Amino acid sequence: MSEGKGAANRREGVAKGQVTMEQRDSGYEQNYQRLVPGLRGCDFGECAPRLGLKPVPGGVEAEYLGRAYRVTEEGVAPLDGAYADPNHRSTLIHYALSKGEGQPSDDFLGLFQLPGVLRGRKTPGNEFLSAAMERAFGEKGHALFARAAESLGGEYLGVHPSGGKLWLFRTLPRIHMQVVFTEADEEFPVEVRVLFDSHATEYLGFECLAFMHGALGQALAQAGRRIDGQADEAWREPGPFARQRRPRDGDSCPGRRSFRAAGGLLRFRDGTFARGPRA
Repeated sequence: MSEGKGAANRREGVAKGQVTMEQRDSGYEQNYQRLVPGLRGCDFGECAPRLGLKPVPGGVEAEYLGRAYRVTEEGVAPLDGAYADPNHRSTLIHYALSKGEGQPSDDFLGLFQLPGVLRGRKTPGNEFLSAAMERAFGEKGHALFARAAESLGGEYLGVHPSGGKLWLFRTLPRIHMQVVFTEADEEFPVEVRVLFDSHATEYLGFECLAFMHGALGQALAQAGRRIDGQADEAWREPGPFARQRRPRDGDSCPGRRSFRAAGGLLRFRDGTFARGPRA
């Protein structure tokens, strides 16, 4: 039996070293491959101005989290030629196929406050997003975060009413996001809140927006580590719906400096977690 064009392209990508066998076979990569046929027949000429994308022969181009991508009937490819997360590529397919119209509203809400989204639940991944920010920016605070945000095209808007520093990210042309970054103090670690333009659900469904929530946080953390010269491999974050056990007294975890826990704040000191104030 002859293999399909998609399978042949994946095999060729593995042969060229563009993706590993593990990456090719991941569930997210398979999901991306299932979405690619939907691009056939897409009217890129119509969607480019409506979605704010750059028209190019045979497709469109878009900036997403600091990288440029081209979307064609063959799929999504980063212009730098390096491997790209399949969730990022899937998000760009959903966006290119979106029927959304209109401009961003500049009214920002939490993910579960967006129109059409089930309310009353905790934003997925917010706890782990703040944990990632604490690991990446806890020592150097907003000074390092600002450099990371600017490297991703972020715009500083000033102080949020909550006291945190407010940043705007035009993550996709019609989907803007805000990040409220609150520095660590003597009692609590870094805290981060991610907000979406209230029109975001006109363009993408909840699942895509949830992945964008985590993807922006991960991109910021990676940019901060890169700028600060930290080893990236030591800082891999779980997905937005992943679950982890909280650290306990005596746990060893060099990548984490503090954690809110029952009975007080655990802080990393001398190789283990222990209760007590910041040293």
